[in-house]
Amino acid sequence: MFGYLVYNDSQMSETDRKIYQDAYCGLCNRLHVNYGNLGRNTLSYDLTFITLLLSSVYKPEIKSGKERCLIHPLKLHDYTYSEITDYCADMNILLSYYHFLDDYHDDDNRTALRISGKLKPEFEKICARYLEKTAFIAECLESISEMEKHNVLNPDLPANQFGQLMTSLLDYREASFSKSLQETGYHLGRFIYLMDAYMDFKDDLKKERYNPLLLLRREDVPDILENIMAQCTLAYECLPVTDYKTILDNVLYSGVWTRYNTGKDKK
Repeated sequence: MFGYLVYNDSQMSETDRKIYQDAYCGLCNRLHVNYGNLGRNTLSYDLTFITLLLSSVYKPEIKSGKERCLIHPLKLHDYTYSEITDYCADMNILLSYYHFLDDYHDDDNRTALRISGKLKPEFEKICARYLEKTAFIAECLESISEMEKHNVLNPDLPANQFGQLMTSLLDYREASFSKSLQETGYHLGRFIYLMDAYMDFKDDLKKERYNPLLLLRREDVPDILENIMAQCTLAYECLPVTDYKTILDNVLYSGVWTRYNTGKDKK
């Protein structure tokens, strides 16, 4: 998964932390209900953020419950979910399948290959359920893969494809705010792709793997990332975000920089 759509814990209130945790546990619950323990093991912060963002603008009916789980076996804990949580659970499985395949192709990771094989039946069901969306996502990933194979060093090209992927992911259904939501997704996807390339740069060079930032000066990349996030938040601020706004603000204005700041401190 992406690994960048996380919150900044130092700036999160206890109230917001509880709301976030309930949504996180809700996504975990739906992954388990719909896909078993293997599904639950793909749980990500990224799709929790997307759950909260889509829930804030589409405003589905929110349900709640209490349960014990493998992580918290002794104490009942709260969880919240909706139809959007189920959608995000599906997308979590879809993206996890591609993620494990990518790990296998990049590093000959046989464990990742086995997990992708176990996920494949569910992946195929999701593709059948969201035919156009999943076909489009597959096209975006295939395009990025071709660029990697041909060592395309214009970073805008693969980043734009990942932006289109995120646009599709956030386009849950047609609404008056769809354009702003799509623009938010597009710039967020571009940011995620380039931030990941930036964070992996030294490791990619060491392992002789593709990295689209090879021809850019390292010191120029943070400014590029800041500009992209500025465009993302400009579109985000046009959305009818009411519920969870302080949580979503935390992620977009601070949390997405967490890994960057941690990596910078180690240099």
